[in-house]
Amino acid sequence: MSKFLLFSVFSMASALRLPPPVAHLSGTQSEMALDAASDMAVAGNTFDFRENLGLEGWQNHASEQAIFEAGLSTDQVSAFGKSVVKFPKSLVEQLLQLKNNTKHTHKYNFMGRVSGQNWGVEEKARQWAIDFAKEKFTKDDIFVVTHLSPDWKALGAFDKSKEMPRRESHSFAKIGSSKLDVDMTYWQQLMSSDFTLCPGGDDHFSYRGYETALAGSVCVIKSVDADWTPTKTSHPGNGLTVNPKMKPLEKVFNLLKTVSADEPHDSVAAKSVADQNFKTFIKYLTFIEGDNTPPEN
Repeated sequence: MSKFLLFSVFSMASALRLPPPVAHLSGTQSEMALDAASDMAVAGNTFDFRENLGLEGWQNHASEQAIFEAGLSTDQVSAFGKSVVKFPKSLVEQLLQLKNNTKHTHKYNFMGRVSGQNWGVEEKARQWAIDFAKEKFTKDDIFVVTHLSPDWKALGAFDKSKEMPRRESHSFAKIGSSKLDVDMTYWQQLMSSDFTLCPGGDDHFSYRGYETALAGSVCVIKSVDADWTPTKTSHPGNGLTVNPKMKPLEKVFNLLKTVSADEPHDSVAAKSVADQNFKTFIKYLTFIEGDNTPPEN
């Protein structure tokens, strides 16, 4: 499964129409002072996101910073709030600044791995995205395979995999006032596309599912079971397993609207879907509107 994707865009700026990197927002305090305050707040929080949720380092830090920026301690956060990744307000504001300066120049995009994890499970799960791109993508769309194999053959004029395959070729900016970098190249591609291919992997979902909601794009999936079910994971020789700790995130996925790979895709109609998904993201994956819990499905 694709975890949170970390991908000099300067050589690609013209081809991809990238704006300059967005400076991080530091608020009214100096970065050093805010970092120190954040460190103190986190030190007082006993909840271990990594242990409880299996979050990667970036997501773990994002949730900690979101709690700090909301003026909360972990013992004040709801059970749901501790069970999903939360995006800090400063990061949302930064990405919205980029979004407001980004035009939709692609109908479709995909940027991520298509193989290389879990002994072929991911490769099989993401084959539909390759087939879809071959059939539907035009020269105005963009398809980038990261972790590119030496024998990769470009799928078409839209395939920029060999031009920007890894994070060394991407542009980075800070998350608000924190020390972690955000892959602005990846986010710019989401923001410049009406639709984003969101195949699952070894896990039956991708984190780009909710990243796309913040970016204002709409996810294209092949099936709910394989691409949109966070509680399910496939292991070679061990079959399908269920992770109940992902149930809270699955509740958010159940509220986010997608389109099927097999149906027509109307870019005009996608705008209203994207707007609805953005509101869902803000309500449940940030503390901007409070510590909200999704209704029981």
